[in-house]
Amino acid sequence: MKLTAKILSSVAAGAIAACSVTWSAFAENASETVRVTIENTTFSVSDGAAWDGTLLDVWIDVTEPIGVAEAVQAALENSGCTIEGLDSGYVTDISGVGIDTAAEMGGWMFTLNDWFTTDSMSAYTVSDGDEICFRYSCDWGADIGSDWSGSSTLLESLVFSTGTLDKSFNPEVGEYTLTITDGSESVQVTPTAQNKNFQVRIYKTNYTPEINGSEYKRSEYIPISDGDVLYIGVGNPSWPSMNSGQTETVYTINISSENAADNADISAAEQVDRLIAQIGEVTSGSKAAIEAARAAYERLTDVQKALCQNYHLLTAAEEEYSLLTQQKLADFEDIYESVGNTLLSVGIPQVGSIGGEWVVIGLARSGRITEEFSKGYYENAVNFLRANGSAQLSRTKSADNSRMILALTALGYDVTNVGGYNILQPLADFDYVIRQGVNGAAAALLALDSKGYEIPVSSAENLTSRQRLIGYILAAQLPDGGFSLDGENSDVDITALVITALAPYYSDPTVKTAVDKALDMLLSAQNSDGTFSNGGQPTCESTAQVIVALSTLGIDPSADERFVKEGVSAADALKLFYLDGGFKHTLDSDTVNSMATEQGYYAIASYYRFIEGKTTLFDMTDVESANNPTVEGSTDSPAQQTDSLPNTGNCLKSIAVMLTALSMGAVIVLKRKPEK
Repeated sequence: MKLTAKILSSVAAGAIAACSVTWSAFAENASETVRVTIENTTFSVSDGAAWDGTLLDVWIDVTEPIGVAEAVQAALENSGCTIEGLDSGYVTDISGVGIDTAAEMGGWMFTLNDWFTTDSMSAYTVSDGDEICFRYSCDWGADIGSDWSGSSTLLESLVFSTGTLDKSFNPEVGEYTLTITDGSESVQVTPTAQNKNFQVRIYKTNYTPEINGSEYKRSEYIPISDGDVLYIGVGNPSWPSMNSGQTETVYTINISSENAADNADISAAEQVDRLIAQIGEVTSGSKAAIEAARAAYERLTDVQKALCQNYHLLTAAEEEYSLLTQQKLADFEDIYESVGNTLLSVGIPQVGSIGGEWVVIGLARSGRITEEFSKGYYENAVNFLRANGSAQLSRTKSADNSRMILALTALGYDVTNVGGYNILQPLADFDYVIRQGVNGAAAALLALDSKGYEIPVSSAENLTSRQRLIGYILAAQLPDGGFSLDGENSDVDITALVITALAPYYSDPTVKTAVDKALDMLLSAQNSDGTFSNGGQPTCESTAQVIVALSTLGIDPSADERFVKEGVSAADALKLFYLDGGFKHTLDSDTVNSMATEQGYYAIASYYRFIEGKTTLFDMTDVESANNPTVEGSTDSPAQQTDSLPNTGNCLKSIAVMLTALSMGAVIVLKRKPEK
């Protein structure tokens, strides 16, 4: 790995003069580095581009994981290069090459470790060895290795830093022997996929695609010795991709090393021992350290595993963490079971904020939904839409649409065709969404992100985008860090809802700052008994919303010291409201309250999912799709609404506007797949 920043290749003389890198902007002896590259190989100077070739190629120093946009900004600092749209996540121009100077299908795209990502920049952080590359395309990405409709998972090339393959590389051939004769104890592997929409991951000894973190990065040097085996996997179906229908390809590389040093095995084992030792005392916050140590151990050969001195500490830590997890869940087991039984006993939910979607979401995310229950709610939703006569459930409350989207998504149904209605469609109108204020914007963001939904094409004057929703929410933050419906007095419930909606974007520096301030507001609002108040008195609903926000953000509401008051955690405080198979609204009440019961229940579901390491309450990407039931009296044909791109492009600016509306927060105009 390079530890000092340098331009690795140059561009036209004019571009170099405008964008020369100042060496002092980067660390000379960085121990952890991230590579940032900007290149244009498709739009030439002779065709009118301001520059072509490689504009920038630098390694920047990092001390902790940072957002992609933050890394790019650091790379550009003092370089003289300009970039437009980085803050919004929608890059339109870099040093004079952009959508206004491009071919009809042109624009900027970016890869992370040579993979065209499925989400926007704000969804990713980078750390030591990661590589970010901005590439300019003149043809929807096809000219730079992004094939929207392709299913090939073959490699285009496979390069090693040392050694010789027993035969020339052929993408159709899956096994090779790499012979090392120069005494090298490590090798860097650089695979390039034919279709960079599919991820490529490198493993040693064991092929473990199901264990995140057990792979090696393209920039890493992998310790090797005679008899080792490397695996290069391409397009495993469980890995994220903008494409589908692929069959995974796995290449096997057998290592034959005549002079590899014997101490390579010892060194590899010692590295893992250090990771295990760093786990220390096992607490509720030890999960990441334990998983990192396990992933590193699984990389080792059998010989190296035998050399590990601390493996018994790893297994002990795993057992202790498992027991800790079980104990935490046992504390809620009876309440979780009894409240779930109560909600199931009420019958099939109707459409509504009470006795409706929140019941569906809580039970579905707890794994307690029945087929009768699921189909029954779907039928009620269809009948409601028919009676309503529109996909817009309420004239003033966009959160009604968001709530139904979340419920049907939790059940696995297609929300673009609910008895012929696309209930995503109304959320494409930004003016409609924010008619309900910050509540509407936050709810819409939750609904859209629940399964990575594209925002439908709309004729609305002001189109919704994730960036606009986030910007609107952040602009509504009050001086004390909180949020509210009236814009004046911070409200615990609304503040917790906003934190929950912004949690997927926490790696973005601006969002992180806002969320941290909101957490400070919640800390100051927590009562001495661990509860949270609304209207001047502790309520179950407010306490529940904070539990959802914390667990969604990855904070343990039962153990984080910041949210433990006089020995009572935020999670423990919820138990104070439990009563006879349900929850009461306030502590001094002697009756069960429907709203409190529903919100208290899905708060426990959120907490359980956090403790068990599952996706968050509103991240429903783990839900399997189901066929929408046919409701009597309906052909269930799609309404006359569209949420896909036109078959052919118009002028670039029209496409850019359209894709801004469609984008999941995409970094560039090309992130969405055109219909074929």
